[in-house]
Amino acid sequence: MAALAAAFAPQGGVLFSGGADAAVRSFELSTGGLSAVGSHGGPVVAVATAEPHPSMVLSASLDKTVAVWDPRASSGAGAKPASTVALPERALCLDLRWPHALVGTGAAAAGAQLIDLRYAPAEAKPLKLHQSVSRFPPRSVALFPGGEGFCAGSHDGRVAVHFHSSSAGGAAGAAAA
Repeated sequence: MAALAAAFAPQGGVLFSGGADAAVRSFELSTGGLSAVGSHGGPVVAVATAEPHPSMVLSASLDKTVAVWDPRASSGAGAKPASTVALPERALCLDLRWPHALVGTGAAAAGAQLIDLRYAPAEAKPLKLHQSVSRFPPRSVALFPGGEGFCAGSHDGRVAVHFHSSSAGGAAGAAAA
């Protein structure tokens, strides 16, 4: 089946992938070994890793979930994720900057969902997108390195920059280009 997403492990040497067959896999670059980490109920459209937690892999799927995997503990297609977060709509894109994951969802009204991974069970918190990009579902999302906001891009070429803390001139807000 087709691979739809890939991300390197923070320390390198391992590539994680998600595919149209709903599987999350790891590929050991030095040996060429391929192993199953787990699977979703639908195609996996995004995978991500985070340097502070090298044993954590996130995957986002069209089955309306984000799964948190520990490849050391789980193996095989029947493996259970360490945690699963339900989304209001199918996932389209994902970004991870510890301790937050940002998921772009398939309905313009649902926009983006922010997940705080420090808490279990984690829940998705909806974030409103700037009106210039909210007509369409986001095709890409990126969290700011400092955590003070995020960017969302739509398939029509628009990008909106969202600030959700007082770091942007003292007030939360958004701008679009």
